[in-house]
Amino acid sequence: GLPRSTNAAGPWATFTTVAADATTYKDLYGHVDGLLSDQTYHYRIAASNAVGLSGWSVSATVATPQPPVLIAALGPRMLELAATATDGTLPFFVSAERIGWMRGVLDAAVPAGRARPVIATALAVAVGDDEAARAAARAWMKPYARAENYQRSLAAQGFGPHDWEPPYSDRLVDAMVAWGSPEQVRERIAEYHAAGADHVAILPLAADGADSSMATVEALAPTT
Repeated sequence: GLPRSTNAAGPWATFTTVAADATTYKDLYGHVDGLLSDQTYHYRIAASNAVGLSGWSVSATVATPQPPVLIAALGPRMLELAATATDGTLPFFVSAERIGWMRGVLDAAVPAGRARPVIATALAVAVGDDEAARAAARAWMKPYARAENYQRSLAAQGFGPHDWEPPYSDRLVDAMVAWGSPEQVRERIAEYHAAGADHVAILPLAADGADSSMATVEALAPTT
C-alpha cells in the first residue's frame, strides 16, 4: 500500500496500492478522495511479498499550490483591482473585442513582479442554423440582458437599449453567443483566446436556452 499523511510523524493512512514495477505515482489534486489545496503531504512506501513487509522508505514531501483568486470585473476600476490585488478576473457576457480591451487594462495595471493577470470567461454556444441557434441564444440571455449591471457593460461595448431589449438584436446575439457549425463555434472560441482570454468555459445551449446540453457538448467534441 501507499500511505500518506499531513504530518511527517504520522498518523499514516494507506489510500491506494501501486504495481510492483511502478516508479512514479500521481495523486489526484482536487479529487473527492484526493488532495486539498495549499497543504503539505508526506508519502512513504514499503515492498511486500509472501514473506512479509520491508522497512518503510524515507518519506517524500509534496506541497499543493494555493488556488488562484479571481474576481468578477466588467469595468476599468474593478479590472485594475483584479490586476493589483488578485490573480485575475472572471468577466461574463462580454464580446471577444471586449476581452481584448480587458487584457489591455489588466496588463497595463499589473505591478512589476506580479504574474500576468488571468482572464477566465464563459461563452454560451449553440450548434445549428441561424434561426434555431439564435432562438436558443435569445432564450438564454433573457436574465442577463435585463440586468442593470450587464446593461451598463453592454453600453460600454457599444450596444444600446434597442439591442438589449426583447427580442434582442441579431448584433447582440451574434456578439455574445458563439453559434453555427461545430467548426464555426470553435473558431469563435479561438477568437476569445486570441483576444487575451486564458480560459474559455463553454455554456452549451439547448433549444430552450438551458445551458447544460450534452448534445451540444458532443457535437463540439473532437471526432478523433
